[in-house]
Amino acid sequence: IPTKKPIILDLGCGTGISTRQLTSKKGVIIGCDRDAKMLNIALRYKRANISYKRGAAEKLPFVSGEFDAVTSFMAFHWFMNRKAITEIKRVLKPHGVLCIIQLRFARSTGLRIILERELKQKIPKKYKNSDEIIPFLTKNGFQVKRRVVKSHVKYTLTEYVRLLKSYSAWNYVPLKRRTEIENVAKMHFSKKLQNGYIRNVKDVEVIIGIKIVLKH
Repeated sequence: IPTKKPIILDLGCGTGISTRQLTSKKGVIIGCDRDAKMLNIALRYKRANISYKRGAAEKLPFVSGEFDAVTSFMAFHWFMNRKAITEIKRVLKPHGVLCIIQLRFARSTGLRIILERELKQKIPKKYKNSDEIIPFLTKNGFQVKRRVVKSHVKYTLTEYVRLLKSYSAWNYVPLKRRTEIENVAKMHFSKKLQNGYIRNVKDVEVIIGIKIVLKH
């Protein structure tokens, strides 16, 4: 990002876990999500340079050219469509940066296995990998770079279950069964705790798209 105090939009911010990680940047950070309940949780963790706004990727509530960068942590598959990418381009400044962070491969976390067993149905996979994302961004006016980094992460049981509930597969759980199946997941993953934490080493894919400005 070619400025010391960037204005950053964290799109699909959910409960703000990723948004808060951006506070090392001395700029303005806005988290945006369509889910009001998620945003209410995010608002509990106040930071001086972070604010939140409700909105859909397909109709962003921001003026054109407002942001130096748009980030998406493990969320791009939710809004990988023509309407949303057009909106992302609109709110980015010329040569603005779209940064997509996700797991290199959608490895099974165990959640899908639990859901298919408890719900007695097949859960379709919605995850998009770089083989799909890179051509999509290129086609829609971005110059794309990609790299893979190792991520060493540890979660408490509560944090890990909250993360699993942010995955698209969780939407297949009927509302009346969510508490029950959350407890099943807690029981399952409690067996994986080491000194109070679930530890993961993951290959994380960073896809950078720079908005191409056409010369007239």
